[in-house]
Amino acid sequence: MPDFNMDALTSDPPPRDAAFCSTMTGRFAPWYGFLGFGVLWFFIAGAVTGVALLLEVLILSGVVSSKPFPAWIGWLLMLGALVTFILAWWPFARFVHRHRGEARRLFRDGQILAGTFEPPDLVSAGAVFNLSARTRGTRANIRFVVEEASHTAELFSTRPLDVSPNTPCSVLFEAGCPYVAVYLKEGGFVPARWRRD
Repeated sequence: MPDFNMDALTSDPPPRDAAFCSTMTGRFAPWYGFLGFGVLWFFIAGAVTGVALLLEVLILSGVVSSKPFPAWIGWLLMLGALVTFILAWWPFARFVHRHRGEARRLFRDGQILAGTFEPPDLVSAGAVFNLSARTRGTRANIRFVVEEASHTAELFSTRPLDVSPNTPCSVLFEAGCPYVAVYLKEGGFVPARWRRD
């Protein structure tokens, strides 16, 4: 949970300074947060490349049949595999770009609202009880109001946090973002997915 001074956000009304938004985006959606997804995607891209290379070999072997492959076909296959591997990363790059863009928009245009932690509902309580002893964390609901409409954000953090019912907190909200930044009394912020009630 990054350290953050709430005064830096409240003193600058939207749209906020680009340098500030870039710094906060780096804290809210850091590059190492995508590392696990990147490792998983490496194997997916490798599998896609392997299938594409296998199809290329099968197609070319049917065309050339029993003759040995000329050298240019080998280079063509390598080029096709490289292009396939690079193109397989395109959806991952779009995912990272979209996620970081949403975080940047949240800090640039977001409004600060008052929120309160709620007692967990049965689903959240069940999820907390199902956590193993090795996976200690915090799960909570935050209620906040936007233009007289009630919204709920569901927070999950791997760190233990004080989320006692009716504890106040601040919520940074922007309607176009799928999550909010919840500022806790301990300092720092955590992301939470929100929905309209």
